[in-house]
Amino acid sequence: MLSNDELIDKRLGTFIVEALLNVSTNGRMYRGRDVSRDRLAVLKVIEPEVEASVRPEEYRTHVQLQARSIAHVRHPRLVQVYQSAWVGDLFYMAMSYVEGPTLREVLNKKLATDRTLTPQEVMSWLIQLAPALDYMHQTGIFHRNIKPNNIILSRRGPVLSDYGLIIRATVATTSNPFGSVHYTAPEQSLAADKVVPQSDQYALAITVYECLTGRPPFTARRPMEVALKHLNQAPPPPSEFNPSLSAEVDAVLLRALSKEPQARYRTIGEFTSALQVALGLKQAR
Repeated sequence: MLSNDELIDKRLGTFIVEALLNVSTNGRMYRGRDVSRDRLAVLKVIEPEVEASVRPEEYRTHVQLQARSIAHVRHPRLVQVYQSAWVGDLFYMAMSYVEGPTLREVLNKKLATDRTLTPQEVMSWLIQLAPALDYMHQTGIFHRNIKPNNIILSRRGPVLSDYGLIIRATVATTSNPFGSVHYTAPEQSLAADKVVPQSDQYALAITVYECLTGRPPFTARRPMEVALKHLNQAPPPPSEFNPSLSAEVDAVLLRALSKEPQARYRTIGEFTSALQVALGLKQAR
């Protein structure tokens, strides 16, 4: 495994690596600077040992396909990819650097004082991300890793980050199908090529559920136990953990958390609109 400072001050393409930001299961995130344009970026670096899960040539091809897919994604609510390439045994992807707290950080501050996000606070970011996700899905791309940690609440509005697990709709993969187990749809936990637009809707609904109740619907000591609950157990109504939520809110979130993708809403926009009405923040048509 790379040491914390092995890449610091090294050059990847036109970027100088400045600092390690965090480590995930499929790579490391660094802050970098584009010396050709003097702009900050987030550099996602895939570590060599990740290749052990599949044959090296399949892994390299899979990573390249991901990068080519997301390079075409352009939306103000989605992190933009500037550059990507293999450098020896390392693969890096340079993305726009967005300043601001994550939704996870904001939620944790609320929970520290025994509060959750208000319906208005939830809708303030949800209604802005919904068009971005529907746009992605229309182009055949899925995010597969929606969670509070990957939603940045910048001054210019919310931005969805971390493209590490995006695949094209027409490309199957032998890679690990899990994103983050507490937010993973049942079909996604079974196989990566079973992912559909409603898989992202499921993860988004769990994120909303957690913001409104202070916890995800399924918890357990081991990740596999959580995954099995997604597959086999009905989620408890959110009003069980937040009695101020109405039966209408329960119905919307539980539909978005249906085991079968076709039972969920057709688009993220439809889900968002239904939730707005259920929360009393929009008139029903």
